[in-house]
Amino acid sequence: MKILVLRHGNAENYAPLDSERVLSDKGRYQLDGQIQAHETVFASATHVFVSPYVRTQQTWAHLQSKISSLNAINAITTTQVTPSGSVQGVIHLLEGLPSHATVLLVSHQPLVGMLIDALCGLETGCYRMGTAALASLDTDVLAKDLATLNWIKHPISI
Repeated sequence: MKILVLRHGNAENYAPLDSERVLSDKGRYQLDGQIQAHETVFASATHVFVSPYVRTQQTWAHLQSKISSLNAINAITTTQVTPSGSVQGVIHLLEGLPSHATVLLVSHQPLVGMLIDALCGLETGCYRMGTAALASLDTDVLAKDLATLNWIKHPISI
């Protein structure tokens, strides 16, 4: 299984609730750069899981607006990939998917960093993903310590 981990684009600093923060212009710019550099990677997704938070929903919508093949994917919105989600919850979410699946998770810190560390058997806190960062992992068995981190790509700063 290939797991693509995308942290949402930069968001406005304030909203009455954290879950209501919207993407900023900088966030859309960051995503455009990632799409330009990794369009074929995004287009390879066969399954998508998105946090219900506004900024992650907007991140997913932005990807779909730029990569038409993603419109055919029925993304699943789930609280398992919110900032307070757990590594075990994500593993449970992905269990049962085909071994040849390419999964895109559109999520948040601190979950994305903890997920990469745990799945790849890295020291806790080893990876912290900035906004719009994209990581690629491969695993034959969906369990802690058994994935390989292929790369993490950070967006171009403005």
